[in-house]
Formats: sequence, structure tokens, C-alpha cells
Amino acid sequence: MSTGNEAIKSSRYAFRRHFYQHAGFRYVISKTKEAPVTEINPYETSTEICQKIAQEYNPKTQYIAELVSLINTATIKNNTSKNKLLNLGCGVGRVAFELAPYFEYIDAIDFSAQTIQHAVKLQQQETVRYTTINEGDIVDFHHLSLHELNLSGRGNNILFSQGDASNLKQKFTGYNIVIMDQVLEKSYQPKQVLTNIIERLLPQGLLVIASSYCFDESITTKENWLGGIKVNGENVTGFDGLHNQLTEHFTLINQQPLTTINTLNSHQTISTLIDVTVWKKIDDIYFKVKFTRLKNKTMVDNFVFSS
Repeated sequence: MSTGNEAIKSSRYAFRRHFYQHAGFRYVISKTKEAPVTEINPYETSTEICQKIAQEYNPKTQYIAELVSLINTATIKNNTSKNKLLNLGCGVGRVAFELAPYFEYIDAIDFSAQTIQHAVKLQQQETVRYTTINEGDIVDFHHLSLHELNLSGRGNNILFSQGDASNLKQKFTGYNIVIMDQVLEKSYQPKQVLTNIIERLLPQGLLVIASSYCFDESITTKENWLGGIKVNGENVTGFDGLHNQLTEHFTLINQQPLTTINTLNSHQTISTLIDVTVWKKIDDIYFKVKFTRLKNKTMVDNFVFSS
């Protein structure tokens, strides 16, 4: 069959494209009901995604285990219902898989669809393959599955979704617990994230926020930073900004630092101190106490009803 490509011998000179070319076709009928298909499971090679997988599933990392333990302890101490949980910034799903046996239903959401796809693979009991940098152009090859991690059978009550924490769909609401794992510093509108999450959480529900407060202008404009800035000449830290955003609707019940480790290669790691705070939502109907100075200059308690 002539191709018109003069670079190969099957072509002919001055090939005219408008002339019809014909090739013979033969139909083959297989005796089996289904054609054999060889499954292809390529290795993930994106450096960012591979580092995220390794960070969550590295057995030497204690961050995930410590975070899950902190969450379980908080739910027990506060007698919090384990009906419905929202895991924002779920990454490759390790926290969701670890918490799956303790909750009836979990919504796990991450901004990156590339990250979510590996969580879904694990949920479907498939193997995830990825690479890590050893040194220079040398890479190491890895694979993992829930079976290898002794997490088999978990995940049937998890729904993984791609979503923007600052613009969640209305269906994501009515949660007893919301976990925001390193979401604020990766959001272009962290203040909006906190504002939106208030209405998603049920009264007396728990809000668990893990953040390094390391905001980056390439992601978040400085006017939207929670902290790391000066306001009227005063230093405002990330926790200060977080407290200012939540104090009207939440009570801080626990604060604990945890360390996460990101391995760049066999010689370099980055250790980050994560501030984990646990907040309990105040009832929608509550009383605020205000002190009012009357004309006779005496102080009395003035209970103002608000909702």
C-alpha cells in the first residue's frame, strides 16, 4: 500500500492524496467469549506526586499515625458522633483509609486529580507503582497496595472526589468531623476556606486543622495570608489569624505540634513542623456575655441573645 511518504520505500513519487488507496482486511473470530487483555500499570513518575505517595505511605513516617491517634482521642473525649467525616486535602488517602473502620461514611477531597487517582486505585485493591529519586538520574522503583499495608477491605465507605476547598459543592455538608490536612497553606483563599467550612459542620462537631502556616505568594496573594504578616505594626502569626477567624464559632480544645518528613532523595529530606489544632463548634444558638457600663458607672452583666 502506498503511503505518500517519500522517506520510505513503500511510497511512490508524486503521490496524489486524492486518489483512493485500498488495503485488504481480514476478520478474525475468536473462540473465547472475551478477548484477552493485558493490564498495564505504569509507574507514576511525577516528582511531586511520587513524593506525596512516599510521604504518606513511608513506614518510617509517624505523622499519619500520630494525626489519626489525635483525631480518635478527640472524638472519644468529646463524645463526638462518628457518622460522617470530611477529609479535606486527603492526598493519596492514607488518613481516610486509617479512619475508615471508625466512621460510617467519609468524604475524601483533594485539589489534585492526579493525586486522587492513586487513592482510588488503592481503594479498588489495585497496586500503585511509583518512583523516588535515589541520586541524580538514578531512581528507585516502588509499589504498594492496601494488602501490603494490612489495610485490606478498608475504603468501601469512602468517596474520593476532586474539589476546591474554597469552593465546595453544596452537597458536602452535615459533617460531625472535618479534617483539613495542610490545606490552608495550599489554598489561594484560606480565609474563604475557613468561612465556608463553618456551615458544613454540625453543632458540637470537631474541626481538626493541620497547618505549617507557610504561605507562598505564588499560590496565595499576601492579602489573603492568615499570618506571617504585620498588621498595624504588630506581628500576626498563622495561629493568630486562624484563631481570629474561628473564635466566634469555635472553642479551641487541643493544640499539638507534629512533624512530617518529605524525602527529596536518598541524601536529602525536609522536616516540617505542623501545628495541629482541634476546635469544637459552638451550638448555633448560644449566649454571648457583654459588659456594658451604665450611666451610674456600675458594671452589670448584659446577656445578649444571638443566633
